[in-house]
Amino acid sequence: MKNILGLGVALPEKGISRDSFTFSTEERAQVMVEMRNWIGTYKIDEEDSPISWYYGESYGLGLIQAADLIGKGRPILDILKNQEILDKLKKEGFALVKDNATKRIKNKILTEMEAYAIAGSNPREVAARLNKLFEDGNSDWERLARSELSMAAERAKEEEWKAWGIETMDFVPAPDACPICTALAGEYKINECPLPVDDTHPRCRCARRPGADVDTRSLQRPEEPKPAGFEFVEALSLKEAEEWARNNGLADLISYKGASVEVANEWNRSVFDHITRFPMLRENLKFIGTTQERQRAFVRLYVADLRERYPTYSEESLIRLARKQAGKTPGSVYAYSINDQYTSGISVNSKWAKTADKFKNNLASDVVSGFHPVGCDSVRSVVDHEMAHQLDNLLELRRSDEFKEVMQGFFAEGGNIPNDLSRYALKNPGETIAEAWAEYLNNESPRPLSKKIGDLIELKYTAKFGGNS
Repeated sequence: MKNILGLGVALPEKGISRDSFTFSTEERAQVMVEMRNWIGTYKIDEEDSPISWYYGESYGLGLIQAADLIGKGRPILDILKNQEILDKLKKEGFALVKDNATKRIKNKILTEMEAYAIAGSNPREVAARLNKLFEDGNSDWERLARSELSMAAERAKEEEWKAWGIETMDFVPAPDACPICTALAGEYKINECPLPVDDTHPRCRCARRPGADVDTRSLQRPEEPKPAGFEFVEALSLKEAEEWARNNGLADLISYKGASVEVANEWNRSVFDHITRFPMLRENLKFIGTTQERQRAFVRLYVADLRERYPTYSEESLIRLARKQAGKTPGSVYAYSINDQYTSGISVNSKWAKTADKFKNNLASDVVSGFHPVGCDSVRSVVDHEMAHQLDNLLELRRSDEFKEVMQGFFAEGGNIPNDLSRYALKNPGETIAEAWAEYLNNESPRPLSKKIGDLIELKYTAKFGGNS
């Protein structure tokens, strides 16, 4: 509004008032460009769109409420396993807002604004008209948005109850329900129960609950997917790679957006092999995928947490704080292993992941220069390196007496880390372990230090958790 009001009045001709000054042809065109750009910010498929944020939040709250209504817990990270459903809903959802409210702006407001601009109306008149049009439309927009958010929560509840094996659902009218909703009261098969708003009317406050005959005490929590006891299956697309990882329970949240299929496959292959070999690793794998997607997931979860702790803070402040905490990814970094309460796991920088050949060429140069170990010129070796950090944390390896003994013996024999392992391994004990493990798995004849550290990892895991690594 301010931009439009300011157009054409910066340098008015002497003697002409601001109220009588009109738009030039170029300025009229600029008005329309600005309007179209502003309307474009409400696209559901834009990652930073406020619609996406609130839709996802409503869906998550619906899952939490569904679990609470049957007396079951549902950790927030477990909820994120429904990411595929949420993504689908976000693509299909907000149909009313997208198709009606946005269409209303484009058809009514934009058309009228265009007529005003073409007619040469002065900026004050256009700005005032714009304010009135949006003021009149606010109630429609709010009603449509609230309706869609309500339906998102209700769809989430239905999906959650299906997962628990619930087959019936009650439609419960609000105390002051209208005749339409009152007539719908009763028990239905879970797939046939009316959806408030969608099957009733806007601003519907009716609810749905598990059927009265459902014995919530006998419900069993669905078992977590477990890795298949057979070989890894290579995907042909990113969607397939994510589905395979999700179906085999590799992590709570999976997103390879921004990566090539080849890199996603290598990530899946290594994670699959590691949690098959070391099952306890799975407990800390809340996220696998690209680093940029991990940061977005972290922000979403952290904001939800902050909102409960600081209810008076603005949404913008919470998002800004969460983004700062999530950090940024330097372009030179290949990948990360993270340990936090929201998104612990391993992720790859999409800058490298998007082009596998470029990624591998860089890795080959690193090996030739001695920056990374012998044999570690593949994407797989990068994943193995990051999984070593997860093993280190699980086994508390770097602080163990056994690891200190290995390193003391290595130095006593005249060992040199840059020559006998890699230059990057000099950074700290954690990187020494990660580089050694990567060579242990990727060099057909691992050198002595890598062999000793690799053997130690396997021995420590067996001693702590039993079984055969």
